[in-house]
This record gives sequence, structure tokens and C-alpha cells, in this order.
Amino acid sequence: MLDQIIMSINFLEKEKLFFENAEIFNAYFLQEKYGKTKGTPLRTFSGNRYIGGFSDHFPVCAYFKLID
Repeated sequence: MLDQIIMSINFLEKEKLFFENAEIFNAYFLQEKYGKTKGTPLRTFSGNRYIGGFSDHFPVCAYFKLID
């Protein structure tokens, strides 16, 4: 499921951008490698224990097209 991407309509109109697509960036290095959580985000913390990951969710990417 995608996280939120919030864009101002003023920004889109001023820059003449058109929203094309959005996706979850779930590169292999961001994922748990083993066990029952394999494939989920590699967290920074597990409870109070630092495990050196990145986040508790994958980042999202939004793609825009510049309108001439």
C-alpha cells in the first residue's frame, strides 16, 4: 500500500507538471533478508534495540511529466 504523497495544486500548475505514476521503492538492500519478516522493510529499531536498518516502511517515488 502506498504512503501519502501530497502535492500543492499551485506547485503543479506553476511548474506545468502532470502526475504520471507513483510506486513503492522496495530495493533489496532495504528489505529483511531472513526469517518470518523476509521481504519487509529493514527497520532501524526493533523495540529499544538498534538493528541498523533504514525505516519501518518503504519510501515512495512519484513521477511527473513536464508539460511544454
